[in-house]
Amino acid sequence: ASNNIFKILFMQKILNGRGFMSFKDIFKNSFLNGFTNGIDVRTMIIGLAVTTIIAVYIFFIYRLVTRKTFYSQTFNLSLIAMAVITSAIILTIQSNIVMSLGMVGALSIIRFRTAIKDPLDLVFLYWSISIGIICGAGLSVIAVTLTRIISIIVLLMQNYPTKKLSMILIVNSNNIKSDKVILETL
Repeated sequence: ASNNIFKILFMQKILNGRGFMSFKDIFKNSFLNGFTNGIDVRTMIIGLAVTTIIAVYIFFIYRLVTRKTFYSQTFNLSLIAMAVITSAIILTIQSNIVMSLGMVGALSIIRFRTAIKDPLDLVFLYWSISIGIICGAGLSVIAVTLTRIISIIVLLMQNYPTKKLSMILIVNSNNIKSDKVILETL
């Protein structure tokens, strides 16, 4: 950040001999010149690989802490896909300003209608999305640190004693007669 400030101050004399920069010059130097013309393949592969590794780790943590009654394998698999897709989007957005504006527009119309049954599912969803954003931005060290912190918090709080938990009885039957027998027994 401080290196960019020196560049702007140095460019001040070159762009505008009056000793100050116009808004157009500041906008051009800080925003438009910050975008590259392409994605470095090595950076892309490393970002997506780290994202995938952390997403698989999130998959196993979710499976470990989720109660068997509420566990959804499809939701758990979607956590991996969500992280990797988000990382790919961030990699694409940071490489091209036109693509970034198009994706912002396209992604702004998406609505999710699935109800979240457990608040912890929402934590895992945000965790997965944030890992994708952070790794896509090339900040893998922050992603690993965040993963360690969230893992410790979730695992410690899972074992925190609580009041008696409510339970859900799930009954599967093949016909209506067995349904009536089960209801009468209860």
